[in-house]
Amino acid sequence: MKTVTINVTGASQNQWSTFLLELNLMKKAWRSYGVSAELKAKSLNKIITQGTSIGEKKVKRKKNHITKIFWMKFLLCGTKPKILNIRINGIN
Repeated sequence: MKTVTINVTGASQNQWSTFLLELNLMKKAWRSYGVSAELKAKSLNKIITQGTSIGEKKVKRKKNHITKIFWMKFLLCGTKPKILNIRINGIN
């Protein structure tokens, strides 16, 4: 077994997630050549699961006061608020 340690500094959260997803793609690509690679990182499974999913099925959005105001306006007026075409609570 051969071991490589990579220390990453100065990466934002988005860059870190992208970096791990790219390493996972390399791991999958090399598997067909008989190479078995193992990745270890904090929250790796969560990042790979969310980064390889299609759509928004597993993403939960937090409700805040702004979406509550739009939702209340929708319920009271019966018209969908159309400010910047924002998707509100699953309503197109």
